[in-house]
Amino acid sequence: MNASPEHQRILLDVADLDRRLQQAERQRTAPAQGARINELAKERQEQLRELTALTGARDDIRTELTRLESDVKVTEQRRTRDADRLASSTNPKDAQALEHELASLARRISDLEDAELDVMGRLEDAEAAVATQQALIDTTTAEGQQLTAEAKAQIAAAT
Repeated sequence: MNASPEHQRILLDVADLDRRLQQAERQRTAPAQGARINELAKERQEQLRELTALTGARDDIRTELTRLESDVKVTEQRRTRDADRLASSTNPKDAQALEHELASLARRISDLEDAELDVMGRLEDAEAAVATQQALIDTTTAEGQQLTAEAKAQIAAAT
C-alpha cells in the first residue's frame, strides 16, 4: 500500500525526530570528548607516578645535603676546638699531633664542601625536573577540565 504524500512527510518527520533523539542520547551518554578525557586521565596517572619518583629522588638529595652540611659543621667545630687546644698547648709532641689533626680536618672540610657543591647541583637539577613534571601535570589537568566542561555543556544541551 502506498502512503499519501502527507503521510510520507509525517513518517519522514517521525524518522527525523527519532534520529535526533538517538543522537541526543548518544551525546548524553558518550560525549565526543569522552575518549580524550579517558586518555588524559591515564596520562595524568602516569605523570603522577613519575612525579612521585622525581620527588622521592629530590628528597633523598635534600637529605644527603643536610647530612653533608651537618658533617661540615661538626668538622669545623672540631677544627676550632683543636686550634684552641693548639694555641694553649705547651707540649711539642701534642702540638705536632694537633697540627697534623688540623691539616687532616682542613682536607676533610674541603672534601665535604666539594661534595656539598656536587649535591647542590644535583638538587637543582632534581628540583627543575620536579617543576617540569608538575607543569606537565598542570597542563594535562587543565585540558581535562576544559574537555569535561565542554562535555557537560554538550550533555546539558542534549537533554
